[in-house]
Amino acid sequence: MHEETSALKERLLLSLSKTRKDGPGPSVSVALSKTREKYYAGSVDSDTNLLDFSSEQCALLLSIQQQDFSIIDIVTLVEKRVAWENLLSPLVVKVLSDYSIRTGNTLSYTLLDREGTTFFSTKNVLELTPYYKPTTNIIEKTKGGTLSSNTGIFSSDTETVSLLRKYSREAIARNFPTYDSASGYGAVALTADGSYFQSGQYGSFEKRLNIHAEMGALISTFMNHKKNVIALGVAATKFKESPCEICGCCRQFLAEMSTRFDLSIAYYCFSLETDDYKQYTLEELLPHPWMSLKK
Repeated sequence: MHEETSALKERLLLSLSKTRKDGPGPSVSVALSKTREKYYAGSVDSDTNLLDFSSEQCALLLSIQQQDFSIIDIVTLVEKRVAWENLLSPLVVKVLSDYSIRTGNTLSYTLLDREGTTFFSTKNVLELTPYYKPTTNIIEKTKGGTLSSNTGIFSSDTETVSLLRKYSREAIARNFPTYDSASGYGAVALTADGSYFQSGQYGSFEKRLNIHAEMGALISTFMNHKKNVIALGVAATKFKESPCEICGCCRQFLAEMSTRFDLSIAYYCFSLETDDYKQYTLEELLPHPWMSLKK
């Protein structure tokens, strides 16, 4: 039995999964760092299925937002074991390969069933993708440098809008681009108890696997056992003098999460260098969202 089995089983509830009769069900992963830090995250499913995020990528997202680029091992536990070829997702392999290429880390990967039995393991994910080799150099931010934590408690003596502006701008530095000069996006989610969670965008060579900053901020919040999000702020390097806008897929994702957890979130879009901003409700961002899940 793998030593991480008990810890992973306890965290299966982190998975925000839809029930699928033909699938393995929820999964939870841990990203293990050279620093001995561990980052646990569950899978996130969407109504559209296009906005699904694997537990492996969510675990890497949490480590990246803490500016820990020293992950060397990913261990995933699946609730239901089916044929292993149905579980070794090519998309997940691409996510792990992308991370390994950009950081220069040799990354191992292990799949466990609920009993802790290993049914797939590799010591180097790049060996799984001999024909998938995006050309890139190791990005500079993975070579060193630190930022303060991306989580905390809002100070009560400062205006909420000012803090959302400040932390969304700061969150841009937490992005994980595919190349050093890429545009940056940052978001911060605020909960009812004053907690905040920042995220930059998680870029991918396989564009289908991007996690936008707004999505990352919500995922970080949920994986830290917080669901009561009341506000979300966004900023971007592309929008220096005018407020940025939230893209269509983020609007759909935000609508789905708001419905799932019965949230009423105020959205703030900031410019990078001026005090201008726009405030929206979900109904203004997406008046007619498509939904399949019931509350």
